[in-house]
Amino acid sequence: ACYGRGELCTVTDADLVAGRLVAANFLGGQMKLHPDRAARAVSRVAREMKTNSLTAARGIIRVVNANMERAIRVITVERGFDPRDFALLAFGGAGPMHACELALDLGIRRIVMPRNPGLLCAWGASSAPLGREYSLTVRATNPSYRNLLARAAGLIRRARAELAAEGARAIRHELWADMRYRGQSYELEIPLAPQFIADFHSTHRRTFGHSNSDAAVEVVNIRVRAVGGESIAKAKRIARQTGKPTPISSGRVLVDGRERTVPIYDRDTFGAGARVRGPVIVVELSSTAYVSPEFDLRVDDFGNLQLEATR
Repeated sequence: ACYGRGELCTVTDADLVAGRLVAANFLGGQMKLHPDRAARAVSRVAREMKTNSLTAARGIIRVVNANMERAIRVITVERGFDPRDFALLAFGGAGPMHACELALDLGIRRIVMPRNPGLLCAWGASSAPLGREYSLTVRATNPSYRNLLARAAGLIRRARAELAAEGARAIRHELWADMRYRGQSYELEIPLAPQFIADFHSTHRRTFGHSNSDAAVEVVNIRVRAVGGESIAKAKRIARQTGKPTPISSGRVLVDGRERTVPIYDRDTFGAGARVRGPVIVVELSSTAYVSPEFDLRVDDFGNLQLEATR
């Protein structure tokens, strides 16, 4: 609704009503938002919930955070990793608006917001080196490492030939195996190295909580991933911060269930070493970040925002 293209409420409308999206700075002020339309859309949801608009907006944000939390648990907890051991990388136009609460729900204490987060995927795709990936179904039980290397040789030659034909240099490759205990219907991807069977047992134990070193192991597929050259993306250092960062304005933002007046910073004015304490809003061309009260923000030498939990 806030884009002027609909009437139904979306997460973007809830973020705008909650003050976590700043209409005056959307796309650097180049795209007009309609806070009145967003407010009407959220209020319709609020009436159905028999509550007020701020509570409805908070509920919408909590639902989308829960969906993202579930997705992260699929690739961490359900694979044997503790999310508390990792940093949360917040990118995309909306990722930095939800990252702090998502991290708190997962017990993550560090968040990294890269430069130009809304452009990160396009930047990565356009600067990535050339690559090829091939797979071959083998369905072999307890195969030897030497046998699998022999079967992968043709794929390696093909990958190198095709990359070389495209002008790639310094071509390198990795070998992987899709493995399972015989009779299982799902596989784990394991690096193909001399100790690949032992690695499978340990990965299975870490992922599912058990393993059986006496059981027959089946290699379903072997995979070759080849890359030519290096990424052309080069990180650039930014100038050091001089003086204390100055907000460009302030706004009413929903913080911990109630509205507070929160400073708004322009990310482009941050220098390396700049520090601010949440709650704050940080605006830029491709994204908006909400830093909750539980986090301190520090700008590193390359312009990334490093958030550390203080509680």
